[in-house]
Amino acid sequence: MDREPNDLLLRASKVLLWCFMAIFMAGAALISLGLGTFLVWQTGLLGPIPDTAAGLNPANAPQLPLALLLALAATLMAFRFAQLLAQIVGSIAKDDPFTLQNADRLRTMALLALAYQAVSAGLFFLGVTVARVAPIEALVSGEEFSLSSLLLALTLFILARVFRYGAAMRADLEGTV
Repeated sequence: MDREPNDLLLRASKVLLWCFMAIFMAGAALISLGLGTFLVWQTGLLGPIPDTAAGLNPANAPQLPLALLLALAATLMAFRFAQLLAQIVGSIAKDDPFTLQNADRLRTMALLALAYQAVSAGLFFLGVTVARVAPIEALVSGEEFSLSSLLLALTLFILARVFRYGAAMRADLEGTV
């Protein structure tokens, strides 16, 4: 059952998801470049890291590689999330979306949402010490914990079950015909 090629929502979703994926990959490349630059700086080839480097607390410079690795992990998780969503959108345009493959995609997206939340919390705690941010300011901003991310993960887990149940019902129906 093919969807109409003029389905504006599906076309817009595909375009937006491709844009998001491009942004996430560009971000991952820039973070990798930053990590590489920092590691080269640590060898002393480029001289000492300036004290004014983007508000970096020189005493906490050794934490920067971990922060960059966590940021890279978060960016790659966001890319994979968008990629899985794009695959689901593609399956909607081609055929019945209620497949076991889409159920697995939704479950993976839920796990990615939870992992992203954990990485974000790690970045928050590192950011407090790396960037000279007063802990009380960072806690008030609420960036370290997101109830909406947890709600998204719960929703995706439930949708994965619904899709799995729908795929099983379809398989049973096809078996009786």
